[in-house]
Amino acid sequence: MRDLALQASGLLVILLALVHGYLGQARVIGPSGIGRPAIRRLMQAVWQAGAAHWALGGVAFIAAPHVMGAEARLWLIGVMGAGYALAALGNLWAMRGRHPGGWLLGLAVALAVAGV
Repeated sequence: MRDLALQASGLLVILLALVHGYLGQARVIGPSGIGRPAIRRLMQAVWQAGAAHWALGGVAFIAAPHVMGAEARLWLIGVMGAGYALAALGNLWAMRGRHPGGWLLGLAVALAVAGV
């Protein structure tokens, strides 16, 4: 059951990363109207790098039961889970709890912790 919880967390994080990357590009960065092309490219790169990081962590969560020992799995969940938890808390604080991303990322963290 722990493996399933960790893998569910990984799938949820990948889904969130894809949605966040797409919607961020389409609704935040695209219409922002920033005049300087270099700044716009930098914003796009940072935004998409964050989404890619989330997705790669999700892939690692899915693969962990098959390729990692218990200690490596614990470190993976601790490090990536802490990063996801900080992102969830930051989202909840910034959006005052009115954005589903913070809650869904929090659910992913809870599932990951259940996978320990």
